[in-house]
Amino acid sequence: MASQYFAILTDYGTHAIAHALSQGQPLQLAKFAVGDGNGQAVTPTASATALVHQTHIAPVSAVSLDPRNNKQVIVELTIPENVGGFYIREMGVFDSQNKLIAYANCPESFKPTESSGSGKVQVLRMILKVESSSAVTLSIDNSVIFVTRQQMAPKTITATTQNGFDESGHTHEIAKANTTQQGITQLYSGYESESEDMAATPKSIKLLKAFIDALTRNLSNYIPNSKKSSAVNSNSADTVATSAAVKATYDKAVEAEDLANTKWTAKSATETEPGILPISHKTDGTDKNKFASEYAVGEAAKKGLPLGAVVSFPRAVTNPVGFLRADGSTFNQQTFPDLYQVLGNSNKLPDLPRSDVGMTAYFAVDNIPTGWIAFDEIATQVTEQRYPELYRHLVGKYGSIASVPKVADRFLRNAGNGLFVGQTQEDELKRHVHRVPIDYDSWFNHSSQGRNNSYFDYTTFAQSSDLWSTLGYDNADGDNGFVFPKDTSQMATGGDETRPKSLILKLCIKALNSFDDVVFWIKSHGEVTNAGALDAGRLAQELQGKADRNHTHTASQITDFNQATSQIINAVITYQKIGNVEIRKYPDGTMIQTGLIVFTRGGTTVHTDIVLPIAYVDKEYRCFITERYESRASSKGEYNWVFMQSKTNTTATVTSWYLGAADWMTIGRWK
Repeated sequence: MASQYFAILTDYGTHAIAHALSQGQPLQLAKFAVGDGNGQAVTPTASATALVHQTHIAPVSAVSLDPRNNKQVIVELTIPENVGGFYIREMGVFDSQNKLIAYANCPESFKPTESSGSGKVQVLRMILKVESSSAVTLSIDNSVIFVTRQQMAPKTITATTQNGFDESGHTHEIAKANTTQQGITQLYSGYESESEDMAATPKSIKLLKAFIDALTRNLSNYIPNSKKSSAVNSNSADTVATSAAVKATYDKAVEAEDLANTKWTAKSATETEPGILPISHKTDGTDKNKFASEYAVGEAAKKGLPLGAVVSFPRAVTNPVGFLRADGSTFNQQTFPDLYQVLGNSNKLPDLPRSDVGMTAYFAVDNIPTGWIAFDEIATQVTEQRYPELYRHLVGKYGSIASVPKVADRFLRNAGNGLFVGQTQEDELKRHVHRVPIDYDSWFNHSSQGRNNSYFDYTTFAQSSDLWSTLGYDNADGDNGFVFPKDTSQMATGGDETRPKSLILKLCIKALNSFDDVVFWIKSHGEVTNAGALDAGRLAQELQGKADRNHTHTASQITDFNQATSQIINAVITYQKIGNVEIRKYPDGTMIQTGLIVFTRGGTTVHTDIVLPIAYVDKEYRCFITERYESRASSKGEYNWVFMQSKTNTTATVTSWYLGAADWMTIGRWK
């Protein structure tokens, strides 16, 4: 049975395609037209040169090769929703010369417009069979997008997928991640790559963490080569002496000892001649021919500012050595036992964060001192930014600055007996009376003479039982009433106001704290300063210059020669004890502080702060603590926990449960 709907090449179209094949020049399919066949179904013929009744023509939307048959060309027309109002029964494709190449009929359909209340985009396709697809130019109108259902189906996307589509679906290219953009990335489980476009897996992170943990554990035993020095005359406090430096120092010390045993002449030193002198431990001696010992120097230093003395430092000084801030906090009795005794066996520091903001005072001059403002200028002067402390006090009391009462033309009274701070009272006389009895009709009566009396106000007359005569009320005005004298008459006395004797001064309020620029500290302990690292070369030179080279002397004849030499060599490590805390400082900047803590409470979680006598450079120091099991007061044999962690660069916190004691240690840097 023959098809009812079909497309054919016109005679002109057949000739044009054959000519295109013979000349090797593809035919340009330019326009696509539709018509309504004048209301009747049409049958395409090869001799047709135009549509029966054309209703719409537009450039071809797309010309493509049929993926199922490379000898079939698909021509498409997309009619937008704003074009319509006609039936479609016939279609035609025209070349660039506007001549009909192919003609087809189709089932009747109506193309509406949006103005009719229904709009749609309609796509028409005409499939043409040709001997070779090269005879027709394939093209597409980029202003029209048409996608089939098959092309809408997503295909599997991989790391190498490109943007594209075909009849089986579409794909997208995924951006690759790098240091400047997001995207997909390759996972990597190693730790030696320098690539910046791969991501580490948890396995890789675990390996790196293990390496970091191992390095952290060995950090205290590691000295980088840059911090090692073989110099014997260096003044650096940041390097560690190598074995070569120690040996060189030892050799110079042996050389100095040999020199002393064979060549030195010992004699007493004077102010102009080198030599030897005896050591004295006195702190108040006057002999110029003796050396002061370390003990004498230390005792003399203690006679400076005594423990417990309170001094003020500028606020910019945040951690003066040897002082604790006088802020009312508590300290560890075992760390500062001397301060504990000075404060009357108390571990509570004085509370001296003083502020005099808000106090009032009278001034007998007009020029108000700095830090004060006139009381009645509070509303215009006090803001939260300018005087924050006074602002908080006043707003807390009165609710707002505008509600602070004015003091001008007021006498001040003390709060109490029903009166409260900030209360205001208007002027008033205590309730009282002045008796002005009317004894004679001549003073006041209904006659014209009485009404004209200049001493009394006639309109104020009132009868009163308080002034009735003892004979009773007799309806006579003369002895049964009272009046008020006129305040303009000779009977009136006084001035413009009621007041006590007064002296006029200016009431002011303290707006700035007098101690804003300082902080109070209390002397808590002493401080020992390291004299520096050993310079064995200079030591030998100075020893040689202390005595006559022409005199020979053995080391045994020089008092404490070996001991003094050992002390100088050991001086590279500084040791001191402050209270019950031992401190050791090393030339490379390491500092170790150790001590004992006694737990005074137990049976629950107890947090105790340990104040370190000497501050570390930061709070990144290590803490260690070990319980003295034999000192536990109770619950021996039971599990206990004791923790210690850094809190600030001068304070560490110990958490414990049972009563007892523990040894603690901190390791960090002092410079």
